[in-house]
Amino acid sequence: MKKTKMNGILVVDKAIGMTSFDVLRKLKRLLGVKKMGHTGTLDPAASGVLIVCLGSATRWVSYLVNENKSYIGSVKLGITTDTDDADGSILVRKKVPFFEKELLDKIFAQLTGPLEQIPPAYSAIKVDGKRAYAQARAGKSVFLAPRNVQIHRFECTNIAHTTLDFIAEVSKGTYIRSLARDVGEILNVGAHLCRLRRTHIGSTSLAKAQSLEDIKENGPNIISCWEALDHFPVLEITEIARNMLRNGLKPRNTSKEEVTGKIFRVAKEDGTLLGLVHLENRDGVLRIIANRLTPSL
Repeated sequence: MKKTKMNGILVVDKAIGMTSFDVLRKLKRLLGVKKMGHTGTLDPAASGVLIVCLGSATRWVSYLVNENKSYIGSVKLGITTDTDDADGSILVRKKVPFFEKELLDKIFAQLTGPLEQIPPAYSAIKVDGKRAYAQARAGKSVFLAPRNVQIHRFECTNIAHTTLDFIAEVSKGTYIRSLARDVGEILNVGAHLCRLRRTHIGSTSLAKAQSLEDIKENGPNIISCWEALDHFPVLEITEIARNMLRNGLKPRNTSKEEVTGKIFRVAKEDGTLLGLVHLENRDGVLRIIANRLTPSL
């Protein structure tokens, strides 16, 4: 297919069984777009929101990947796997007694808030320059240091004996598989993640997502970078200041906004995204410093 010029954000509803890179490969063939990237990997066994940046929008990946993420899913009690999900090999089976909802609520609450989380051994984290999952598959023992994550919400929504449905809202870098594993460890019966669907990345939800089949049949619904970055407030600047930013200069802040360090969106004359900027106090004068600007298209 002939390569086309397409810039913006595409929200994909990733299907179970595909890797995130499978989605990119199919989209490149489908849309004829060579340059694209995604903002947050989903395991093959998981489905849901995958944000794909097309063309020049790939420069905004790092500003989208830091958003909080929301999920619905299920934990299977009594079975521990080497991958902490249903795709792994079973390590231990245990009989599961009846657990009262009140106890389960306490366990889920215990795993809410700031945590030091140990990632799964089968993860893409690099250890001594090699992916952890590659070393684990080779039978090597993998030590992964705990990571600081924030669990904003983790609630048990339904109990079906050995299966616990949940909803989770978490920070970047959180492994839901690890949360499932930890529930089983605290209950002393073992557990793994048996179902996972991502419903949100920041304010981007499944309501905006398209399956690959829908994109093939009806075309892509491209979201502008201005809309995709709407979690950043708008900074109103003059045309002179815009031109100074384009030329690599640091204009004085003439707006009423005086929050230093905070990131803002700045619009072009036509209302599209010029770039992201922040304010910096230099010698008592608030100046606008460009984090990144949209290239000329």
